[in-house]
Amino acid sequence: MPKKLISFLGTQDYKKVTYIWGEETLPPTRFIQEALFRVLARDWGPGDQVVILLTEEAREKNFPALKEALEAAFREAGIQGNLKDVSISADESEEGLWDLYGTLLPLLKEGDHLFFDVTHGFRFLSLFAYGVVEYGRVLKRAQVGGIYYGLLRRGEETHPHPIVDLTPLVRLLDWAHGTRTYLQTGDARPLEESVRSVAREVFTGRKAADRRAVEAQKNLVRDLKNFHENMATCRTLLLPENVASIQMRLKESQDLSLDIFPLLDPLLEEIREEFARVAEDIAAERPLSQIGWGAARWCKDHGLIQQAYTFLVEAIYSKGAEFLGLDPRKKEDRERASQAINAFTGRRGKVSPNRQDHPMAPLGELINQTFSRIVDTRNAINHGNITQQTTSSDNLMRQLEEDLENARRLMAAMEAALPAGKPPSYAPRLLILLSHRLLPQQEADARESLGVTAFTYLPDPLQSLWSQIDPSLEELEEFLQPIGRWLEEEGQPGDYVLIQGEYGATVWAIGKARALGLIPVYATTRREVVTEEGDDGQVVKKAVFRHVRFRLYPNLGASL
Repeated sequence: MPKKLISFLGTQDYKKVTYIWGEETLPPTRFIQEALFRVLARDWGPGDQVVILLTEEAREKNFPALKEALEAAFREAGIQGNLKDVSISADESEEGLWDLYGTLLPLLKEGDHLFFDVTHGFRFLSLFAYGVVEYGRVLKRAQVGGIYYGLLRRGEETHPHPIVDLTPLVRLLDWAHGTRTYLQTGDARPLEESVRSVAREVFTGRKAADRRAVEAQKNLVRDLKNFHENMATCRTLLLPENVASIQMRLKESQDLSLDIFPLLDPLLEEIREEFARVAEDIAAERPLSQIGWGAARWCKDHGLIQQAYTFLVEAIYSKGAEFLGLDPRKKEDRERASQAINAFTGRRGKVSPNRQDHPMAPLGELINQTFSRIVDTRNAINHGNITQQTTSSDNLMRQLEEDLENARRLMAAMEAALPAGKPPSYAPRLLILLSHRLLPQQEADARESLGVTAFTYLPDPLQSLWSQIDPSLEELEEFLQPIGRWLEEEGQPGDYVLIQGEYGATVWAIGKARALGLIPVYATTRREVVTEEGDDGQVVKKAVFRHVRFRLYPNLGASL
């Protein structure tokens, strides 16, 4: 990466002075440019360059002597110097400033490592240098090597003059920009780059305390980045650990203050305040529904609209599982809860009259009023607003704010409806659409794995209908209506339905069950070959099918 030292040459009659860099005393010189080159020459390469910006008056008064001094320094360093002088206007007006930008910016090349000297020249030079640095970093992928100022005290020419490193101010502005970006979007990548830049400097000569402080900042930013990535990819179960780790890292960063950035703590305090709020909802001891709602709120605040609606839908399903006394982390329990909630939204057509006996029935109207819009918006966004439209983009943020409040109200109503804080006692049943009765081991597995307490079989006429579907029928809808009515009359949201039969009838029954808030499952088996010895002494092999488990039918509509 080529280095480029950019400096302004003034018109004053510069006196020979001694500059100091840290604890090093440099040879006396009239020109700060020579002193800085001697500092940078230790890592100077053949493609590196010194660029001097100067007015015509400065060229006439000082450039010949500066050129001679730099060429001598080049020879002393044993390198072939690359010195470029660039004429600029003496106009200090706004128009002159833009002309100066127009002159300097084309000098920046891809990947330059920039060093700025702002000792001499116009009064606005420090701000100007920062503007050039930002331009170079954005458009030329340049890096800031340093911004320096030779502190000349009038009347004290005989005393050593320190070269002040202003680069930490740029780093601080980077931190401020990164913090603002994080607080607005949750994206920690600008902060990550700031820490990387600081680490390059601190781990080359700084004291051990600063190195420990930078390591703490690196750990913090890594955790912030992981948290954003887990939010962006909706990793609900990872969030509480993320938040706890970030709070620990923030405490470490507070304890290990960074001497080179004394103003960093107020920026970190902004992040500390945000995560104090986040931890009110997203913590390991909180219910999964509260964690999901808190994640949705964070996503709303940081512009992740699609993720906010995804978290919000799943938070309500989690609350439904908690309401029914189920485990929201178990796939089967979430399926039961989601089917029960969906049955009250009116999204899937007519539902079983028995739903009025369901524990969620008193909340049915509220579920329909609040959840329908939330889930429809989530689906429309996930499907690219192609077959289903959401509100306009500018209204969506306001709608999301309303939906967050509506979801909070619905979950609070579920909590309030629990008698003495306990979930209602409702155990699911297993409705059976099979051509035969369950085996004893299947009944035992259904009780253990699905939690069912009762089994409901088809009456004989419907059993005959399901077992003997006419293969010559053109369509099955009308033929299977009696089966549909039976499901409506017998099933409650959250009940399981074991469906296995003729292929077309099975597909139809799965859709019908889901429309009623029922959970369709099927039984898996394993084929085993057993040998038996007959009465005549001959060994006979035969296949036996052993029950393995019950499995949920894939919900293809939810994954398309």
